Amino acid sequence: EPICVWTVPPMEAGTPVMIAAHAGRITAVVGANGSGKSALGYWLQQNAAGAQVKRLIAHRRLWFEHAGPNLTSADRVTALQNMSAWSSQPESRWLDHANPQRAGVVIFDLLAKVNERNARLAALHDDGATSEEIEREVEPSLLVRVNSILREAHLDVELVLTEQATFDAVSSSRGARYPISQMSDGEKSALLLASEVITGPLNSVQIVDEPERHLHRSISAGLIEAIVAERPDCHFVVLTHDLELAASLPHRSTQLAV
Repeated sequence: EPICVWTVPPMEAGTPVMIAAHAGRITAVVGANGSGKSALGYWLQQNAAGAQVKRLIAHRRLWFEHAGPNLTSADRVTALQNMSAWSSQPESRWLDHANPQRAGVVIFDLLAKVNERNARLAALHDDGATSEEIEREVEPSLLVRVNSILREAHLDVELVLTEQATFDAVSSSRGARYPISQMSDGEKSALLLASEVITGPLNSVQIVDEPERHLHRSISAGLIEAIVAERPDCHFVVLTHDLELAASLPHRSTQLAV
C-alpha cells in the first residue's frame, strides 16, 4: 500500500505521470537547472492527499551560530508553525522565510530525541530492568544512527554529546574535536540533511531538493543511500541535476526526467 499516489499533469500536451510513493523506495527526478524540479517538489508537497510530507529545500542554510539549540521549546513551536505556513506559499520554491530558524530546529529536534531516549533508558535501569529488557525496549541512539550515516558517506567525523548539552564533532584521523558550528560546509550539509530526515515523521514522504549541494560526488551517493536505509518507513523524492548521483542510487529507485 503506497503512502500516497500522485498523478502529475504534463507541462504541455502529453500523458500525465503517475508516481506511487512506496515506503523504502526512491523517486529520482533528474533535470537541468531551471527545468522545474523545485516547482515539482512544491507541487508534490501540496498534492499529497493527506500524507505527511517533509520538503528539504535546495537553498537550505548550512551554518549555525552555536553547537547546540539556540531555540527554546516555545520558539520551536512557533518556528514550526511559521515554517508550515511558509512552505505552502508558491514563493517557497525559491525563498526560505525560515532560513534563520531552520538549522536551529534541526539541532533542537536531534537533541530532544537523544534526551528523550536517554531518559527512557535511565527509567528502565532505575526500575531494575535487565540489559536484555532494556535492549528490547529502547531503540539505538539517534547519535549512533547519524554517525553510521556519516561513515557510510565516507566522512571522517562523528558526533558526541557534551556535558553542556551541545554537540562536538570528532575526527579520528585528524585527532581533532571541535564544536559542530566549526564543521566544514560539507560536514554541516551532511549532518543537517541526515538529522532532518532521521527526525522526520513516521511513514512520511521526504522530498530532498539537490542533496548534492555543498557535497563532493563521492559523498552524496553514499549519504542518500545510508539515509534511505535508516528510514525504511519513508518514501524519498530526490530532485537533482547530477546524472551520476541519480544513476548511483539504489536499484529500488525510479528515475524520472524533467
